[in-house]
Amino acid sequence: MPNLDHCWDINNCIFNARAPFVMTTATATIKPPIKLQYINALRGLAILGVILVHNLELFDADKPMLSRMMTTFISQGARGVQLFFVASAFTLWLSMSRRKEEKHPTRNFFLRRFFRIAPLYYLGVAFYSLFFTTVHVPMVTVSSLLANLTFLHGLRPEWIHSIVPGGWSITVEMWFYCLAPLLFSKLKTVDHCVRFIVFSILASALLSIVLVTVRPSWLDFVFYYFPSQLPIFGFGILLYFLLVRNDLSKTIKPSTWLLAAGVSLLLLLTGLPYHGVEPAGKHYLFGAAFMVLAYGLSQYNFRLLVNPIINYIGEVSFSLYLVHFAVMYAVRVMGYAEIVTPNHLVAALANFGIRYVLVLIISLCLATLLYRLVEVPFQNGGKRLIEYLER
Repeated sequence: MPNLDHCWDINNCIFNARAPFVMTTATATIKPPIKLQYINALRGLAILGVILVHNLELFDADKPMLSRMMTTFISQGARGVQLFFVASAFTLWLSMSRRKEEKHPTRNFFLRRFFRIAPLYYLGVAFYSLFFTTVHVPMVTVSSLLANLTFLHGLRPEWIHSIVPGGWSITVEMWFYCLAPLLFSKLKTVDHCVRFIVFSILASALLSIVLVTVRPSWLDFVFYYFPSQLPIFGFGILLYFLLVRNDLSKTIKPSTWLLAAGVSLLLLLTGLPYHGVEPAGKHYLFGAAFMVLAYGLSQYNFRLLVNPIINYIGEVSFSLYLVHFAVMYAVRVMGYAEIVTPNHLVAALANFGIRYVLVLIISLCLATLLYRLVEVPFQNGGKRLIEYLER
């Protein structure tokens, strides 16, 4: 996993943010049924983890007082992106399965995804472009702007973290959207999903090693680019089939078990970093664990994890992600980074916790406004357009 210790300066961290971008795929105008509330809860837990790790990275005062174990634990909040990708793939498959009888399901799929993501993201591009220009940070170029507007910023290392903090996950998500209709038509069983995960992990490992061998400076890039994250979506697709068809032992062929075991052993035996690349990336383990967590919550809504507060945080998590960077910068500039002087462990933990709650509350208020003023209206507009085209 890439080193995150470079985040010693607020501006440096914002425009080099390596945080997961938060995705929600359920339509904004219809509440998910009670039995699917756990999906919003998963999104809520994911964004809480994202803000947690940024609360450490973007403020350097607390870190020296925290133990290595504490900082390591907090840094795993960044794995919220894998949780979002699992939830995203699952809900996409659920949505496509329910809408496959439409006259033009593929066209409608892309329209829904565009109106779900693009309006708010474009607002983020405009805001952060203005912000970086104002503070004289050379992050906005014509090429990076065009790349972000077309969601192609994942093609080059110098673009993938440009303009919108954490925007790398947007391009990853959009690339998955492009593949989703094809994968939906090809992946029909649990066996297909397992094979897809295995082959995509193997392909990602080989491609990353080749790229880093040729361009060592791309080490950071090959963690965040689409091939590295594609297998995570596979776990979300597998979750869909496990919940819809729970005949696991009958649907996975013996040859698939053998293939999965063989590739797993190969990656583990060659698991030492090669030019810094970890063939068996830890984020795949998180992806698998999140799939198991989601499956468990689908069977029982554990109230500590699935409750109205966390569900609502998950519902507005897209907006919450986009605004929390700006809120953190404002907190820093206004002098609230050290509410409690972190001169010993207890004080550092208190300062960390109070600042986390402060950032979360302010960000949640702003996210609610964005959700109601931008997300919902544009999603409704996309829905009306689809209804018109389907006549």
